[in-house]
Amino acid sequence: MQVLRRFFPVVLLTVLCICSGCKIKGMGGAAPAPVVPVPVEVKTSSAPVTEEKKNVIVCTADLMRAAEYFRYLHREYEGVASIIIRTPSSNGTAESDSRTSAAIMESLGKLNKDGSLMSVLILGNSTDVPRAVFFTGNGTVRHVSDYAYGGVSSAPENVLPVGRIPARSAEEAEAVAAKFERWYKDRAFRPAWPVSFVGGNGFGSKGLSDPELLFFNLQQEGMAGPEAIRYLGSAGGCEPERLRQSLAEDDVSVQWLAVDAEQDGFRAGNGSMAVSEIMGLDYKPGLPVVLIPSGGPDLSIFTGLSPAQAIVLSPGAGLAAMTGSSDASGINVELDEGRVTRVDSSGTARLLMEFHKAYFGGRHRIGEALSEARAQFVENAGKDADSSPMINLLFYGDPVMSLPLPVRTESPAYTGLSPVTKPATKNGVAVFPVNATISFAMEEGGVYPAVKLHVIDRSTGKTVSAMKVGEDDIFNFSADGEGSYLIYSRPLDGPLAWQFFDVRRNPSKKGAVAEKSGVKGRKDPRITAGLKPVLYTVQVSSNRRQESADKLISRLNGQGYDAYVVEVAEAGRRKWYCVRFGRFDSWSAAVEASAAYERKEQADAKIVRCNGGS
Repeated sequence: MQVLRRFFPVVLLTVLCICSGCKIKGMGGAAPAPVVPVPVEVKTSSAPVTEEKKNVIVCTADLMRAAEYFRYLHREYEGVASIIIRTPSSNGTAESDSRTSAAIMESLGKLNKDGSLMSVLILGNSTDVPRAVFFTGNGTVRHVSDYAYGGVSSAPENVLPVGRIPARSAEEAEAVAAKFERWYKDRAFRPAWPVSFVGGNGFGSKGLSDPELLFFNLQQEGMAGPEAIRYLGSAGGCEPERLRQSLAEDDVSVQWLAVDAEQDGFRAGNGSMAVSEIMGLDYKPGLPVVLIPSGGPDLSIFTGLSPAQAIVLSPGAGLAAMTGSSDASGINVELDEGRVTRVDSSGTARLLMEFHKAYFGGRHRIGEALSEARAQFVENAGKDADSSPMINLLFYGDPVMSLPLPVRTESPAYTGLSPVTKPATKNGVAVFPVNATISFAMEEGGVYPAVKLHVIDRSTGKTVSAMKVGEDDIFNFSADGEGSYLIYSRPLDGPLAWQFFDVRRNPSKKGAVAEKSGVKGRKDPRITAGLKPVLYTVQVSSNRRQESADKLISRLNGQGYDAYVVEVAEAGRRKWYCVRFGRFDSWSAAVEASAAYERKEQADAKIVRCNGGS
């Protein structure tokens, strides 16, 4: 008996090829010959197999019933046949983990030697089914990741997508399968839901969080029109309660969710939603796929479930979660006169971008979208680019699952309000003087009739002004002290825009605002904001020399035009002296006056907005 106890753990792997009727021989070396397990009585599907390639499910003996359940779902709802590989649990030592993962990789390699597999689903947490141990960089860089279960290849599109259901027990694994089945049944009765993003952890020096910038990146690349996306980030007033509402209520349309994770939960606004709250959510038809641009694959920091794991294991949180290494992700933003004009992403954030683009491009199966995202990631970054975002990406969910395409509409571009008052600097955050009247208006000749506007104090996250701005309005803002602000605006049927501006006592001085709102013992700046009607004027000349402008004004006034000059300063350059005449309260009146001037003077003119005396 002692001999049996000593050598029983040597049995490493059993392979059950139920759907295809095949058996896999021993792994060689330390791996023993496989044993065919006794079939478990669960649901069986008679649905036709419509996909040529097969999926593989890897599990331990106590999760065999759950594996059969997932195999049923694959055939019944996806037309995919699945093979089940049964492996003994690791005992938790590094040697056992390495031996077990090597045996699984060898089995998968044999099954896929003819390219007949589409994906791999692992059932169980990494304690029972360890992550694969493998090396890159000519054997110099060690990795521990599920990525290698898809095969190690120089071409990432040839690596099978691998998903994991991080169940801690057989009951938990079967509960996830039951959740997926319920979702499949509800899918036929749902409308095509829009994409929704919730992101942000309050405001600081960056102003926007990675999920918010990921959202803007998607919008910039045409991945979401106004009917296909809703923004619930911190700039839109998102707080933990808003996130709870979005995840808990049946009537909230959520399909994609982008959030920042921390050890105990998800950040939202200046608070968080705890893992315990996520696990307590009830089922609802609108279960999202959660994208976490920066999370961290080292799960040792979590004393219990990570937020990403909780998304999948919760009865009502979500269908899948993707996250990666915090040091393998980057999102950079470019500003022009304070307006966000371009967002560039790299690392994990870029990979998630490509995943979303592949899905919108028609790859509705999660595994297929992930494979295409990898290929596109390498194509854009180059073959010599850092592969760690792909290796370290954690995918909790079923790669076989297909998701319906949400509504997607195209919409004209919108980059924010145009600053009528020119800032002291063109690039980066716009800077204006204290007590100055700072004016913004909608773009001339734009397609949107109005926008909903919020001005937010970036140091506190509080909205200091909110109103609707029409195409014939000028929005004026003034502060009697220094501060940093964000304008968050959106047309009623168009995309979002963000604009950053600072109010400073010395606008030409570089660096952060000296006086910060919310500091104890200091009063916040007094804010004055409101609308006034747009006035239009006809501009007939722009001169570098004031003398030339004065001569033209004198001539035009002699002809009855009521001309005047406006000085427009360029950052780091001399002034322009713009000659204009008239102040009209409607665009049509300005057009009529401009046309009359061009006919009479045989000279060009253009219509511009004016603010007060300018």
